[in-house]
Amino acid sequence: MSCVKDKMTVKNFIKEIISCYLYCGFLFLSLQYCLWDHFKQLGSMETRRIMNLAHLLADLVANFVVSLSLLKVVEFSDMRAMTPKVILHFRIFFKVLLTKYDNEVVLSAFKRIASSLELEGMRVKLSVFLHHHVVKGLLQASDSGGGLDDEQTMLMKKVMMVKKAMESNSSVF
Repeated sequence: MSCVKDKMTVKNFIKEIISCYLYCGFLFLSLQYCLWDHFKQLGSMETRRIMNLAHLLADLVANFVVSLSLLKVVEFSDMRAMTPKVILHFRIFFKVLLTKYDNEVVLSAFKRIASSLELEGMRVKLSVFLHHHVVKGLLQASDSGGGLDDEQTMLMKKVMMVKKAMESNSSVF
């Protein structure tokens, strides 16, 4: 797992190996615990490792290897736990997930967590994180730079789309 965080060129190969092992029923809990351990270590990681882990996680979620429910251990509302590096990781993760994949994939990923009553608290905290650290960041950037570019506009629309998807199971189109 550490080679993935250090070298982007190996990332797709590792993602495929992880997918194959999980498809065959191996290592799911090991992967989940490994990712949870890495979430705890984000504050001490190098920026490059944080970015690579965010890209890997987005690919795993978008390819339905893992669910967004994996984020239930992240305390999005705890300001002490949300250090700048942790915020950076999850901002990159959500930006990649929301901009790299089409609407159907993104909606499916978020609808998987929408129906679970046990994940309601996580959905609320996730929605607050998206609003506070993604949407407000885009708005601040547009205020200082003269507006949103096309990618930022698309990201803003997708954030609103997934927030609606988490609030209900009805179609968001």
